[in-house]
Amino acid sequence: KNNIRSIPAMVEYATKHKIQASFKLAHGDGGKYLCTKDDLEWLEEEVLSNDVIGKLTSVRAEVCEYMPHFHKYEDYKDSCAAKKELGGGVVLSQIHELDYLMWIFGKPNKLLAYGDHRSDLEIDVEDNATVLMEATYKDKALPITLYMDFLQKTSRRSCDVYGTEGHIEASLKDASLKIYKEGILTEDYSWDGFERNQQFIDQITNFVNASLNNQDPMV
Repeated sequence: KNNIRSIPAMVEYATKHKIQASFKLAHGDGGKYLCTKDDLEWLEEEVLSNDVIGKLTSVRAEVCEYMPHFHKYEDYKDSCAAKKELGGGVVLSQIHELDYLMWIFGKPNKLLAYGDHRSDLEIDVEDNATVLMEATYKDKALPITLYMDFLQKTSRRSCDVYGTEGHIEASLKDASLKIYKEGILTEDYSWDGFERNQQFIDQITNFVNASLNNQDPMV
């Protein structure tokens, strides 16, 4: 099940029986796997930290993807995302967004969420959710809105950041980022040639090598 409360017991069991284990959460590295290896770090370190768009006023993110298109090789009704007993639902299945938002802007001080099952999808979990959060960024309250669903056949994965002097449009799907100031596009970045799947292959390769050489895996 998708439940972090079981991790201490898993760690204890793996340690006791000397089993090599790797626990992959979200942006501690997981959010990284949504786009390029460095672009979220670059956004935080080079753009937001330097007040490129002034003082931040709001953040709006969304992740929309049609569940039956997740894995063409399986019936969506049998997937873990479709089943409550397996930790499914859009909030846990698409948790990377929550993770990178907290990694960049900090853990929320306030949170309000609404979600339910409104579609004809044959699942017993929520297929949409709207999350409202308030974080503290540079000692100021920062409102963050996140919309998530399993319904859109035109998938979207984006994060827009608004400031007193402009705004940023980041597409995690296309690995691109645009900066606007005074209504004018001033900077346009694209991580061409990025192969998202290669990062999963690298992680598996690292785990196998660590296991064969009795070393700690990277995660």
